[in-house]
Amino acid sequence: MERLERWIGSVVFSAALASPLYVSPAYADPPKKDESTLNKIISGMTGSAVGAVTPQKTAEEYVNEGRRAYLRQDYKTAVELYDNAISIDSSLDTARYRKGEALCMTGDFENAQKEFECIREENLRTVGLSLWKISRKEYVAAERDLETIRDITGLSMNVLGFALQAQGRNSEAKEAYLKGMELDGTLSEIPHNYGYLLAKEGKIAEAIDWAKKALAIEPENITARYGLAKNLSDFGRIQEAKVELQEILRINPNYEKAKRSYAVLSSR
Repeated sequence: MERLERWIGSVVFSAALASPLYVSPAYADPPKKDESTLNKIISGMTGSAVGAVTPQKTAEEYVNEGRRAYLRQDYKTAVELYDNAISIDSSLDTARYRKGEALCMTGDFENAQKEFECIREENLRTVGLSLWKISRKEYVAAERDLETIRDITGLSMNVLGFALQAQGRNSEAKEAYLKGMELDGTLSEIPHNYGYLLAKEGKIAEAIDWAKKALAIEPENITARYGLAKNLSDFGRIQEAKVELQEILRINPNYEKAKRSYAVLSSR
C-alpha cells in the first residue's frame, strides 16, 4: 500500500524606516509610528496570514490516511503518506509495516524488505517479512516463520491464513482467519479473505454476508466491495451488484475491473 516531506509555512513581516539625509540628530524629530499601518500588520498576522497556515498533522493521522489510500488501491499515495508519518516519528512501527505492505503491492520487494527489517518490535517484524516472502511466493518459508511468533495477533493470523490459502490448504486457512477475527475485529481483510474461501466452496450467500462484514469495518476496501459485487452477480442480484460497482468507481474512478464488470452487467 513511495517521498513527501512535511512543512509548515510561516509569514515574516519586516519593515524599514528611513531618515532624511543630512539632518542633525540633535534637531531630528523622533520617527512617528504609523498606528494605522501597525494595526494592519498586526491584524494580518493574527488574521488571514495565520489562518492560511495548515494545522500540522500527527504521524498517526498520516498512517490513517495511508491506510485509506491502500484500501482504495492507491498504493503510491499510500507509500507517500506512510513516508510522511515516518518523517515525523521514525520509531512508529505501524507506519513501517504498512509502508512495506504497500510496497509489496507495487512489486517493489527490495524496498519492502528493507522497510520490514527496520521494524523494531520482533513479532511485527516477523509478520512483515513473512508477508514479503508470500509476495515472492515463498509460502512454506512464510508459514514456518509465522509459527515462531510467541504472541499471535489478528494481523499475524491473517498473514498465516493467506500463506496457507496460497498452498491450497483452505480449511486450515479458514481456521486461521476465524482466529484472526477473534483477536482483532478492526481488519477488513480477514472477513473478506474468509468470505472469499466460502465463495470458492460455492457458499455464495454466506460469502455475501462476510463481504458485508468486511465493509462494515472499512467501507473503502474496494477489494472486499468488488468481491461483494461479484458474489451478488453470481447470486443473480444484478442491480445490487451494479450499485456496489458504482460505489467502487466513486472511491476509485480508475479501478478498471469495476469498469469492465459494470459494462458487462449493464449490457444484460
